[in-house]
Amino acid sequence: MKIGRLRRLSQIIALIIHNIGWTIYLKTGIITPCLYCYACPLAAFGCPLGTLQHFIAFHEIPYYWIGTIGLYSTLGGRVYCGWLCPFGAFQDLVRSIGRRIEVRRLKLRYFIIPSLILFFSVVALAYVYEDTLFCRVCPSGTLFGLFPYYLLNPEEPLGFYAYIHILVLAVVVLLTLFIDRVWCRYLCPIGIVYGLANKFSFLTIEFDENKCTNCGACANVCPMGLKLPIEAGKSPGCILCGKCVEICPNGTIRYRLRK
Repeated sequence: MKIGRLRRLSQIIALIIHNIGWTIYLKTGIITPCLYCYACPLAAFGCPLGTLQHFIAFHEIPYYWIGTIGLYSTLGGRVYCGWLCPFGAFQDLVRSIGRRIEVRRLKLRYFIIPSLILFFSVVALAYVYEDTLFCRVCPSGTLFGLFPYYLLNPEEPLGFYAYIHILVLAVVVLLTLFIDRVWCRYLCPIGIVYGLANKFSFLTIEFDENKCTNCGACANVCPMGLKLPIEAGKSPGCILCGKCVEICPNGTIRYRLRK
């Protein structure tokens, strides 16, 4: 099976597993490695960013979060963004629609600063206001939390933050029509945590510079706008999606486990 098909299958399975919490017995309390709304009526796992905010809002050291996210980061770096995250898969779908309606793709480079600023802002706001403020605007929460809630409770009136949620998601969708994975690339506060672990995680991507012909095929398909192949598996922006591995005509780029 080709990497692209395997990745889509993985994303579908991940979406199903995230939404098996239809009874209280299936709501595990385990932190998922993906940006996902724990307030979703069917959510089976806790959101990493929501969980972190809860600890910070109570002015407590997030030992559980540090241990869980530390384990995820060490094992796979940012691979969860490319293979499991439901909101990442949603962006892939939106961009595929953009290609079909022939929306011009904007080839912008990845840069780390916006997501770092957002991460520290999320933590600071949770501490100062003692609340999970980011959850009130999170576009993933809109898609997997707010929409399912109002579908199941249509009599509930839309509040102020519901409109903010919808506006943020609408902006992300619009930008994603033009820019691959725009949320993952520039804004995701949890993705950057995994990204910083790319240089030491067990799973990585490497390239053999002796085989590389500088054809540019890998850079052309990268959804994160990286300088490939030299940034494959190393850059905080690499989501280890494997598109570069699949398209390389010389087998120059490959997955590898660090020893």
